[in-house]
Amino acid sequence: MNIKNYFRSIINEFKKVDWPGAREVAVLSVLVVIISGALSVYLGFFDVLFTSILDRIGIL
Repeated sequence: MNIKNYFRSIINEFKKVDWPGAREVAVLSVLVVIISGALSVYLGFFDVLFTSILDRIGIL
């Protein structure tokens, strides 16, 4: 297979993909941001909690 046929086959495969619509991309992007923020707060809370516990018992 030469390079021209290779790229032609790539283009044909991209045409077969069922791409999401703009609304779906926007909704899922917002969902990712919300989940990432919630997870950051959750992990930050436990980081502060365990740091304060270790500080009180003299490990840190």
